[in-house]
Amino acid sequence: MVLKVLVLNGCINKNGKTQNLLNLFLKEVDKNVYSIDIIETQKMQINHCIGCHSCEKDGMCIYDDLNEVYEKIEESDIIVLASPVYFASFTTPLKTLVDRLQVMYARKFVLNKQIKEKKGVLIFTSGRDNQKMLDCILLQSRYVFLSVGAKFLDYICQLNTDKIMNIEEKVIQKSKEIANNL
Repeated sequence: MVLKVLVLNGCINKNGKTQNLLNLFLKEVDKNVYSIDIIETQKMQINHCIGCHSCEKDGMCIYDDLNEVYEKIEESDIIVLASPVYFASFTTPLKTLVDRLQVMYARKFVLNKQIKEKKGVLIFTSGRDNQKMLDCILLQSRYVFLSVGAKFLDYICQLNTDKIMNIEEKVIQKSKEIANNL
């Protein structure tokens, strides 16, 4: 049985450090055990959540632009969030998708629908080595994983990318370790 890895990719710069770190991680994932599906949020036209609470009535959004994404999330076994940190948060494309995960939250916590259990991994980079930035992105990620029914496994991060040109060896090793122990 092949397990499904779904990547919600917020990387905007395809030659950037976060994308490179994501690629290192995915290269280590055993393709005999896992299939990988990557949702490139920067290529999507996602409607913004307008706070209408429609999803709390029937578990559906008034917009149908993310129905396929919701289905993939529900079917997945592993969710990977990948994003550079922009002002203590995800990039705008990923943040817009995250806001629309209110549908998943409503299904689980308002409508009490059963959601398949899964695991969650966060991959990110940050220009600074700042504990408060780290705390912010980790807290946001934990809420995303909670909303989609994923147990937060671990995170892979390269901090201080404004000064460090390459991914540090200790980060590469952690990436390999997590990928090999999903």
